[in-house]
Amino acid sequence: MISLLSLILVGLIGLHLAYHSFSSDDKGLEAEEGNLVYFQESYEECRQSFLQEAANVINEYEQAELSYIQVPSQIDQELFIDLLYIPPIQDSAKLLVISSGIHGVEGYVGSAIQQMFIKEMLKEDLLSEMGVLLIHSMNPYGFKYTRRVTENNVDLNRGSEMDPGLFENKNPGYGALYEMLNPKGEASNASLRNQFFYLITISKMIKESTSVLRQAILQGQYEYPEGLYFGGIDFEPQIDSLKRILPDLFSPYETIMEIDLHTGYGARGVLHLFSNPVDDPEQVEKTEFVFNGQYIDWGDSEDFYTVLGGFSEFLSKIKPNASYLYMPFEWGTLDSHKTFGSLHSLQNMISENQGYHYGYKNNRQQERIEWTLLEMYYPKSDAWRSEVLASGRAMLNLVITQYPEVD
Repeated sequence: MISLLSLILVGLIGLHLAYHSFSSDDKGLEAEEGNLVYFQESYEECRQSFLQEAANVINEYEQAELSYIQVPSQIDQELFIDLLYIPPIQDSAKLLVISSGIHGVEGYVGSAIQQMFIKEMLKEDLLSEMGVLLIHSMNPYGFKYTRRVTENNVDLNRGSEMDPGLFENKNPGYGALYEMLNPKGEASNASLRNQFFYLITISKMIKESTSVLRQAILQGQYEYPEGLYFGGIDFEPQIDSLKRILPDLFSPYETIMEIDLHTGYGARGVLHLFSNPVDDPEQVEKTEFVFNGQYIDWGDSEDFYTVLGGFSEFLSKIKPNASYLYMPFEWGTLDSHKTFGSLHSLQNMISENQGYHYGYKNNRQQERIEWTLLEMYYPKSDAWRSEVLASGRAMLNLVITQYPEVD
């Protein structure tokens, strides 16, 4: 009996140490200075750099248009979504859309990729084949204030739709996990609950499969405004604005391809092509043609999840009779494809959300939790950033080569 208890104790200590010492690294990645010039350290700097690149396009192509959407706010009147639209130089029925910052704090990387695209790829040859629309910083509040969500705590990638029936959806799986996902009281990484978060979560995994838990948490929910992955009770202002603006921009085109830029999920430093399941075989065939030779996770693997109110799916409904192709680009940061990486990612989000709604134990805990969240979506590592830029460049080069050939 004593021997069994000793073994259990040793096992628990080993698990505790393994979880709290888990980290991802940049092994094999190298920094290239030429890639790092596209990264900035604040929403204002990213926006200014994007606008400078956009101004060069406006000066070069008389048909180009630069506009903005001011996002209303209770605390900040300087929150903007910027749209750079360049119609094709000659007749073309194809439009390429590249969007960034749907999850605010992910906007740093999205902005860098868009700046690179403008400077290096937005040339006359490309515009002879297609029109281009860049949507910069869909969630400027979250971008500026280091949150994934809007000022109303809405995850825009769970709250984008044409049909307000979206908000009637129920997610009973989330409700069953509510206490675990939404602790009350001041947030502190040193709390007993946070120290043993992995045990709480692993016990849930024993009762339910990991895939069931992941779906329940990540699908989106519309009942708990203070909760994670809240899709809202009505459309956010920027979604209403796009409903008015985009139909005219989309109207000349028969084929529309949308690339939505994300960070956080998957193996560190790796560009993943993730998509909700697609029922249309022709859409799958065309998309796989564009991403010739690349692995696409179509959301049908055992450990993947689907979402409601996704932004890319929303854009597909702006002009329903168009042929619509979309692909989220996602760069991994914390190796969240691994169990410990996934648990750390979830724990970081829970702690930040708790701190936002209930405050922090002290200033040190606030700084630590907010820094951890930023590092989860925008790592400080030059090697990681350089690899992101390089892989984004390569993938977008593939897109602009293959997309014009889609029938």
